Formats: sequence, structure tokens, C-alpha cells
Amino acid sequence: MKKGIFSVSYSGLWGQAKLNAVEFIYKAKDLGYEGVLLMAKRPHLSVIDSDEAMLTSIETALQETGIELIGLAAYTDYLLPAPAEIPIAEIQRLYVQRCAAICSRLGGRIVRVFTGYDRGDVSRGSQENTVTAELQAAADDAGSHGILLSVQNHHDIGVHTDELNMLLDTVGAENIRAGFDAWSPYLRGEDLYASARLMAPRMFMTICAD
Repeated sequence: MKKGIFSVSYSGLWGQAKLNAVEFIYKAKDLGYEGVLLMAKRPHLSVIDSDEAMLTSIETALQETGIELIGLAAYTDYLLPAPAEIPIAEIQRLYVQRCAAICSRLGGRIVRVFTGYDRGDVSRGSQENTVTAELQAAADDAGSHGILLSVQNHHDIGVHTDELNMLLDTVGAENIRAGFDAWSPYLRGEDLYASARLMAPRMFMTICAD
């Protein structure tokens, strides 16, 4: 097991210290971490900003520090409400494709994704079908770059450990597993020991929120 730090800790999103992606990598080295998970949005590794110069600067920082890129943390919501004419699924699929390509280029192995926020205007069954289909497509796209897809349990679809376990079974892709985070199950009163044991065989990353 390797200990890494998620760049969201230095994103400034909640008033904390703010570093760019390169500065963050050197900070991770100073703090004694072995790897980094880079946030796939501004102010870190946005797919919009990630031109050749930016990717080269990140590569150089990783090489100079000896820090491993664990992967990229994508921000998806496969249940995002929008008018029918807006291709929400296609937009998010392209985003994950780009994250997977960048992750592979930089030597990472994992792209973290979310499922979707629960919607009161759509049946639960329909929501689950949508999330399943989009995760299957995302897994295929990530797999074409040799990337693993990690589903983090922060959203309503799959937020309960039993539900996440069933969702992963239904998706059925070889390269998609659990990014199990104890934070949400703890807040909702799950038995964390039982949940962790259930997820252990299919978990390759965990994010510890403080």
C-alpha cells in the first residue's frame, strides 16, 4: 500500500491554501507522501488547460520528486438534469476519455469518478440503469488507455456500501472497482468494519476525508 495525497487539499476551494499542480507535487514530496491524486479540474489539471507545456511541467515535477501519479480525480454526475437536446452523457464521456488519456500519458493508473446525485423527478430504476450504462461506457473508454476506473461512494447512487457492491456487479467491467471512502458510510451510520470487509476484494483506492 502506498500513501498519497489528493490535490483538492491545496485547491483553495474552501479557503485553505492554494497551490497549482506543479507546486502541489513538490509540496507532497516535502510532506513525505509517495504519490499524488490530481484533481481533474481547475486550479489543478483541467482538461481545458492541459496543453503540452502544462503536461510536460507536471511530468518534470513527478520525475524530479520521484512522486508517483496515482491518477486523476474526475468529477462526473451521470444524472445531471438538462433539457433533452443537451448531450450531457456525451459531454461527460468525452471528459472521462480525456482524463484517461492524460492519466496514461503521465504514468498514472486510475481515474476516479462519481455516479450521480439522486433525482426526485426520475424513477430509481431509471437512474440506476443510466448510471450503469454510463459507467460501462466509461470503463470501456478508460480501458482503451490501460486505465482503471474507481467509483467513489459520495453520491446517492451507490453511496451505501451494499448498493455500491451491487452496482459494480451489474456494471461487470474488469477495470472498474470501488474507490471506497469511509467518510460517507460513517456519517450515515454504517458498520465501517463490515463495509470495509465487503469492499476489500474490489477496492484499489480509498480517500480519507478529514
